[in-house]
Amino acid sequence: LSGALERRGALVEAAAVVEDGLAIVQEHPDASRMGHVRGVLVARRVSLAAKRNDLALVLDSVDAIAQLELDRGAFSGSVLAARSALAHAQGLAAQFDASVAGFDTVADRYAQMGEGTAFWVHQSGVNAAQMELRAERPKSARARLEMACPAMAALRSETHTNVLLCSLSLMRAQALLGAPIKLEGVQEILGTVEARYDETRLPTQQARVAAAEISITLQETELLEELLSATITVPSLEAEMAWLQARAEMDPARAVAKYEAVC
Repeated sequence: LSGALERRGALVEAAAVVEDGLAIVQEHPDASRMGHVRGVLVARRVSLAAKRNDLALVLDSVDAIAQLELDRGAFSGSVLAARSALAHAQGLAAQFDASVAGFDTVADRYAQMGEGTAFWVHQSGVNAAQMELRAERPKSARARLEMACPAMAALRSETHTNVLLCSLSLMRAQALLGAPIKLEGVQEILGTVEARYDETRLPTQQARVAAAEISITLQETELLEELLSATITVPSLEAEMAWLQARAEMDPARAVAKYEAVC
């Protein structure tokens, strides 16, 4: 139910369902399967908090995740999901080194699990690269993405949504390093994702923010104006788009007001 609500963009309602589930788990601590259920719920709680931009809740979950790891083991899917959510939140909170190290740990654990997890090894590398971009380390990000994007395409397809988002991140890293980037390629990827998902869905909003970041780097104002007015309902991405709007503002007084609102 929480997953269905999240896919509809109802993050607050999805989080409330998780809290209800955790309350039920606490009422039945001796039930044989409750350890697994609690692990799934803790992971979702952290993931949803990161997407809602509730960084305090995520960063306060370090002890709960550590206990979850003791209970479930380092290679549990729920533990890896929670570790990824924590790393994402650390990046949003500008704890870039901790975030990248967290994603690298998740990638290493997936690698140890065998053949079936190769795609998620590379996806964790993409996540780490995105935090390298936030930290203004485009060379490091580009190296990660140049490895991950083709590997993910080979494992799934060149048109897989995660691969398309990886390609947008790679374009951004290349643009920051001064490489010539064709705006048509950015628009094509964005159009493919937008045609595939409703505007409230996370991939659409991720693609719009990524395209806006590239547009600012390339100083392509026409596409940028369209993107800055696009629908963004995921709070963490809404905050990022507001930051981009402040960066794109040419009037100093309005820019100051926008930056103050973002902060």
